[in-house]
Amino acid sequence: MGKAGGEGDPPQAPELPVLSRTWCSDTTMEALACLLQQNPRGILVVADELAGWMGSFDRYSQGKGGDAAKWLEVHGARSVFIDRKTGNPRVIYIPRAAVSIAGGIQPPTLQRALGREYFENGLAARLLLACPPRRAKRWTDAVIPRDVEQAVVMVFDRLFSLMPSTDQMGDPEARTIRMSPEAKEVWVPFYNEHAKEHADMTGDLSAAWSKLEGYAARLALVVHCIRWAAGDPSLVNHSFADEKSITAGSRSPTGSA
Repeated sequence: MGKAGGEGDPPQAPELPVLSRTWCSDTTMEALACLLQQNPRGILVVADELAGWMGSFDRYSQGKGGDAAKWLEVHGARSVFIDRKTGNPRVIYIPRAAVSIAGGIQPPTLQRALGREYFENGLAARLLLACPPRRAKRWTDAVIPRDVEQAVVMVFDRLFSLMPSTDQMGDPEARTIRMSPEAKEVWVPFYNEHAKEHADMTGDLSAAWSKLEGYAARLALVVHCIRWAAGDPSLVNHSFADEKSITAGSRSPTGSA
């Protein structure tokens, strides 16, 4: 009997369902931490205007930029603690805060939003910027062939099927993808050439250059995973990134480092 005044213990409250997420838009670091607890594989933050994302750093910190330090930590997918004044739990711990950020911003807006403090704390160096050349729009009746669309859907489905490893306690942990011997022969010259260029740099350029080495490895991993998901027959062992993936991640389209 679960009613008031009846016999027996009341029924247990049902567990709240968890909505699996892969991306979010406007969010605070506290809200993002809650999402990461439910989605330990990581989250993509899609910011239509990156100026709004940067402005959110001060949203609940009286203009002191309290979230900026946390965003610096998630760049390396490191552990993050969030202390809350209200709510349950009061402390949120994310052992591996894997977050990617993508968005657009106009150059003049970027210049205003990316203040000097973001160069000094390292945030600017962690942003990978791209500015494609402007082109006039041209009308086209071309459509994406259905087989191409289905192939892209298959790639995303296979990428989503990738699951983390588990440790001795059964908790998820990241899988390690190593380089093949042939890939290492491509990586080592790039590493040495990049380090030589970096040694002569100072200031903001040196800070940005120090992050590019890591981006090369990340881009190579992205290429490796997409090739696996697309069923690339030249990828012999999916547990090792080969020279083709490393070259794609560490070389510019012109072939230079």
